[in-house]
Amino acid sequence: MAKETIAGERMNRYLPLAGVNDGRTTEDYVAYVSPLPAGTNMRTDGAVVILIKESAIARMFHRLLSEEGAFAYILNEKAEMIVSASAGGERIVPVGFDARGIRWSA
Repeated sequence: MAKETIAGERMNRYLPLAGVNDGRTTEDYVAYVSPLPAGTNMRTDGAVVILIKESAIARMFHRLLSEEGAFAYILNEKAEMIVSASAGGERIVPVGFDARGIRWSA
């Protein structure tokens, strides 16, 4: 993954990371990958990878999910769900619209 990341394929992206072990626990994370030097689109010398616990993002969502049936999720640039939360804890199926405004479900 390191060579792909530095090559720019995964720059300025949110990536799901399942089953990351920090030496004590294993949790799912979301990684944000940013190029070094910052703001460059040309030659990349490296990358900054920021890891955010998926559970921390879900806790932020839950503050907003007070109504029954409420849900929230984050999609990446390919419309793949990387984090989700619902008021009742049920599995989320992403819903969206295509360029013509027609509703679709993933």
